[in-house]
Amino acid sequence: MGVGIIEGLTGTGKTSVIGALRAVTTFELIDEETTFDDFAGEFFANAEAAAARATTRMAAILDNIEAQRRSKRYILERFYFTHLALGSPWSFYRDLNQRCEALNAKVILLVLPEEEIAHRSLYRAEHGDQDWQGLLDHYGSEQEALRALSNSQAARIRAVAESRLEHRIVNTSGKQWHPYAVEIAEWLDWRTEP
Repeated sequence: MGVGIIEGLTGTGKTSVIGALRAVTTFELIDEETTFDDFAGEFFANAEAAAARATTRMAAILDNIEAQRRSKRYILERFYFTHLALGSPWSFYRDLNQRCEALNAKVILLVLPEEEIAHRSLYRAEHGDQDWQGLLDHYGSEQEALRALSNSQAARIRAVAESRLEHRIVNTSGKQWHPYAVEIAEWLDWRTEP
């Protein structure tokens, strides 16, 4: 059994890396629709209620993984590090983190340089170079939205370090999806294809 958690701001290339990983290894994907869904808006409205609901969902995901007890590999697209980056306290996630430690889960944190956050995370080409998440309205200005995204990335880096889970930080500014996937699969010791 193996568990890899792929984390990162929107626009860092989680979907692209996961697609490239499929060419070099096998795994079952538990995507962000399952792990994260619509929690971002809920965290803005009521962080504690959102964290309670999110931890229940994530505990059920780990229950299913632990019940398999086979040599299955899992990629979790986003997990509790996103919630921590949204300002949720660690107290909600300590049990989940311990369970991930017991599973020897590893975290792949995708990051962008500051100068790329605007055009990769705030304004996305696949969304017509628009602020598709409504962050400008939420934060009041482009400067504040970019500051929030930068802080969110920094919070993920701190949370991953604090988790004590083995992790690797991958700068995806080059959009070299296949080489990133090879590097990640080899690091996970999952590589099955050249």
